[in-house]
Amino acid sequence: MNIGDVVIPIAGTVLASGSSRYHYAIVANLNPFALVSGEGDMLWAITVEIDNFYPLCQAAEDLVEMAVKRYGDYIRN
Repeated sequence: MNIGDVVIPIAGTVLASGSSRYHYAIVANLNPFALVSGEGDMLWAITVEIDNFYPLCQAAEDLVEMAVKRYGDYIRN
């Protein structure tokens, strides 16, 4: 798995926030493992484990930049 990969949860794993469910996310960091939603509105950094996700493909460059920036903003605050 690499930064910028589009990943989906393996069966039994859910990406959620409140009542919203997300079907995929973008890998924003590997250590610690962190995911950002494709829209950039959610970040999961403590509640996700790399073994619970399957990489599909590499996201478009603008989405990778958005995900990495979202994670960077999170760790600075």
